[in-house]
Amino acid sequence: MDDTDQFRGSGGGGRALRVLIVEDDALIAMDAELMLLDAGQHVVGIAAEEDEAVRMALIHRPDVILLDLRLAKGGCGRRVAERLAGEVDVSIIFASGNLTPVMRERLAALSPAGMLGKPYGPDQLIGAIHELA
Repeated sequence: MDDTDQFRGSGGGGRALRVLIVEDDALIAMDAELMLLDAGQHVVGIAAEEDEAVRMALIHRPDVILLDLRLAKGGCGRRVAERLAGEVDVSIIFASGNLTPVMRERLAALSPAGMLGKPYGPDQLIGAIHELA
């Protein structure tokens, strides 16, 4: 992993996980979905907006949420994580093209499973998922 990627986890890499993709860019979301499906993971849904993401997480109870920081209609990935805290036992991997040191520090307070810099490829995304499996 390079210095734009940071993960914590057991490193098991074994079982398929249920993943919710929260991304407002449809092309990025579809690309992430294909990467995950090709790697044998189960994508439970794709959300582009904050309220939709929270609703889908409460309904589907994913193992992992791949969570963009800037969402459609002014939504915020950080707020999604805050709203789900204590409601859903889920590992969150934040994804952003703007992971500055200040942003990393703010996100670290939410104890994410990882932070993934954009653009990311299959190796980075699947590596992050395998850290949690």
